[in-house]
Amino acid sequence: MRVKLQLTSLNNNMKGTFMRRLLLLALCCALLCQAGAATAADVDDLINKLPASSASEGQKIIAQIVKLGPPAYEELSKKLVAPGEGDNSKVRFAMHGLTVYVVRPGAELERRVYVRSLIKALGARDGREIKAFLIRQLQLAGKDDAVEPLSGYLGQETLCEPATQALTRIGTPKAAAALNEALPGASGRHLITIIRALGKLRFKPAAKDMLKHAMSADAITRRTALWALANIGDFSAAGVLKKAAETKAEYERARATDFYLLFASRLAEAGDKRACAAICRELVKTRTDPRENNVVCAALSTLVSAIGEDAMADLLAAADSKDKEIREAALKLAASIPGEAATAKWASRAKTASPETRAAIVAMLGRRGDKASQSAVLGALKDKEQVVRLAAITSARRFGTQEALTGLFAALGNDNPTDIKAIKRQLSLLPGSKVVSAAVGALSKVPPRSRVALIELLASRKAKEHVDAVFAAASDPDDSVRVAAVKALGSLADEKALPKIVDLLLNARKSAERAAAQKVIVALSGKIADPEKRADAILAALGKTAGEKRALLLHILPHIGGKNALKAIVADAKHADGKVREAALRAMTAWPDADAAPELLNVARTAANATYQVLALRAYIRLTALPSKRPASETLSMYKAAMSAARLPDDRKAVLAGLAGVKDVNALKFAASYLDDKDVAAEAALAAVSIVAPAKDGEKGLVGHDVEQILKKVIAVAKDTGIQDQAKKYLTSMPKSE
Repeated sequence: MRVKLQLTSLNNNMKGTFMRRLLLLALCCALLCQAGAATAADVDDLINKLPASSASEGQKIIAQIVKLGPPAYEELSKKLVAPGEGDNSKVRFAMHGLTVYVVRPGAELERRVYVRSLIKALGARDGREIKAFLIRQLQLAGKDDAVEPLSGYLGQETLCEPATQALTRIGTPKAAAALNEALPGASGRHLITIIRALGKLRFKPAAKDMLKHAMSADAITRRTALWALANIGDFSAAGVLKKAAETKAEYERARATDFYLLFASRLAEAGDKRACAAICRELVKTRTDPRENNVVCAALSTLVSAIGEDAMADLLAAADSKDKEIREAALKLAASIPGEAATAKWASRAKTASPETRAAIVAMLGRRGDKASQSAVLGALKDKEQVVRLAAITSARRFGTQEALTGLFAALGNDNPTDIKAIKRQLSLLPGSKVVSAAVGALSKVPPRSRVALIELLASRKAKEHVDAVFAAASDPDDSVRVAAVKALGSLADEKALPKIVDLLLNARKSAERAAAQKVIVALSGKIADPEKRADAILAALGKTAGEKRALLLHILPHIGGKNALKAIVADAKHADGKVREAALRAMTAWPDADAAPELLNVARTAANATYQVLALRAYIRLTALPSKRPASETLSMYKAAMSAARLPDDRKAVLAGLAGVKDVNALKFAASYLDDKDVAAEAALAAVSIVAPAKDGEKGLVGHDVEQILKKVIAVAKDTGIQDQAKKYLTSMPKSE
């Protein structure tokens, strides 16, 4: 009964297969009948529409060609011509479009019909390039149905390469077998092509015949065969590959060793992990030359990929290597092996390792990121060796846990400047408000250097909600902490805090502290919209101070500006206290705009102190020279006033230097009036030439009879030949006056 059922089942299967084939034949016939009416004109009409304006339109055109079927394919193949014999770019475009179209999902029947047409055309057409084009289409569209026709070209000199590429792309066992059958008869570059293809397809039956080529006298053939054997991964090649990897020739040894490791990987993939491990361990043991450190690293990597945590002992041993490259490779690989047991082994090894290796292990544990690693890393924050502590600081940040945060803040108690700098950097990389809150909480518990780091951290994080803590630190007993706190207020405080910062300035104990406070006051004052209110905090404090503190405030006012501030300076320029008076006068000379010019001129004229007179005059000249919208005549009047206040030749020289920028005839005449003053004649001559000549391209110089006469006098008086030449050149270019 059972036999009868089996026979019935077999009979049904055969019937099913027969019916499917019959249906496929019917479909093919239907397609051929439908396509029978295709003409050359039809094909020409369609291909002339290519390339289409869009991808979807192109698909429609290709679909119409498919409907025309084999006659259309035959017409297309007939139109193929070799390069230089005509333009058949549209034909090739259409055929490649067909190749792509028929391999879409659900189009198996269309693909088979098209492939048959390509095979037929391949046999009918001559010419290496045309056949190569058709083979390339088979490479994309063909399956086992294209293997036999393609294999016929493996022995041909001109078409072996494209045929091999096509069979490699098809990649089925049948295609690989066809390549293997061609191997014994192949030679030269075609032999190399077929060996490479069989290696790529990892066709194990080819290994036996390929072994002899791995010992070829031809270097390229030999290397290709070694690679192919390695990639195939058949154990029969182990001896040949091992021997090749042991050669003394440096380049050959390096390439063959790469192949040997590839072979080991293929063995592991096939399930022979023991053989793979043996090869890797042998290479680690025997490759002791530092020039082959890369081989050891690659062998360790292959070993870990093959046996995972069973390679832990190998990595632990490699971590003790005298070569840093090998140590780092071992530790990097160790980070990829999970589990608390592995972590425990590395933590234990760290206790006995050298400081450098211990630091590397701690860094690796940080990359692992498990709970057991965290414990070991936080313990290393207290290591006596700085290199280990620095590695632990970086690793601790990676965990990002509260325990790690607590450990980093505790490590600030070490008071080691290098450690503190590293901790500050790592804390700055941690996101969230917890870091800021913890930093504020630790301010009172850590040494001064660490307090400075925490204050700077708060400033960099813009922790404005903790500005009161920074104000408190501005009264710290330590000088460096106070300076850091005052600087931080520039980032954390706002303009409303100006009175408090002014108090910090007035009570500062060190010059660095005062300088920091002054910068913060100027910066925050600049945020006040009303320029006349920017100095209010300083002016309010000015009314309550005297002596050096009052002078300190006066020094800031020129950097803030405003009419009220200038009034205060002018008033204090007559102060009974000499230090205050001097500070006010110096503040006036540093004033940024021309509002201070009248007062400066008054000081220059009336000051009994020669130093004050000179400083005021020079400041007045500086303000006069600033760009402005006032007319040249007014600027000239200011320079004339300055000249009347000048008591020394150097002062008159300074006036003439400023006057040189006034492009006006009257300014020229004024400068010329000093050509007879032997103390300043040279400066007067230079000023005259500068006033006359254009200052920039497109600007017109001065002309006229007066200009001509003054330039002639400059030429006669000036002792500097350069000034004389400039005057002569300009005079020559001037239109002659009547």
